[in-house]
Amino acid sequence: MKNPPAVLIFSAFDGTGGAGALADGRAVLSAGGLPLSVLTAATAQNLDGVLDFWRMPAQRVRAQFLALKNAPVRAVKIGVLGAPSAAAECLDLLAEAAGKEIPSVWDPVLSPTFGAPFAPARQIGLLKKHILPRAFMLTPNRKELAALSGESGAAAGARRLREGGARFVLAKDVRPGAEVCHELYGEDGRVVWRARCKRRRGEFHGGGCFLSSYLAARLAAGDSPEAAAAAAHQQTLAAIDRARRIPALGRQFLLG
Repeated sequence: MKNPPAVLIFSAFDGTGGAGALADGRAVLSAGGLPLSVLTAATAQNLDGVLDFWRMPAQRVRAQFLALKNAPVRAVKIGVLGAPSAAAECLDLLAEAAGKEIPSVWDPVLSPTFGAPFAPARQIGLLKKHILPRAFMLTPNRKELAALSGESGAAAGARRLREGGARFVLAKDVRPGAEVCHELYGEDGRVVWRARCKRRRGEFHGGGCFLSSYLAARLAAGDSPEAAAAAAHQQTLAAIDRARRIPALGRQFLLG
């Protein structure tokens, strides 16, 4: 039996809210990959918002990574970061050990829907310095795109982020009562993939985590960025549809 491609996940543990590392792991498994996790923070949250948030010290991020340094990692997913410089150091060591670039998907979760931001202004500067130049693909929503790029439009924002080092930018636009529109900007700045669909009714926790992690797993399996984005989009919709059939927990814990 062929070994599943390993995906190294840098993300927060959201045991009470069902997003973060839990959603990441489910997505990677459902995409046929093997999730390996380095916890960068922890949250106490639910559908009402974030009650508390704890950053993982840099030395503990490094210690977790070093315990996994011999794993055959094929792709990386990056979510909430407590210590961007430590994560950047790990990415560099990973690329050095592999002798090649390991594709990384950065889902820049800057703030929850409700509650204090995960990344205040100073933290955003550190993310742009340490993580943006090492990102193969970003998956920001429209607010994150504007915060990181200083631009309000998707095309202009994607261009700025590519100038900062990212190779691909998947701009996500999901607004209440409107259609979903995702656009993948390629290395030449053009849209190389686009998806539009009707937005599912209701609010669901962890959809962004699920999409970016599924995408990373498909890149690890050898898919092109366009094929990985398409697969991640379809499977995230499928996970939301499955969650809608479980009223008690589906909104909070997306199923892979």
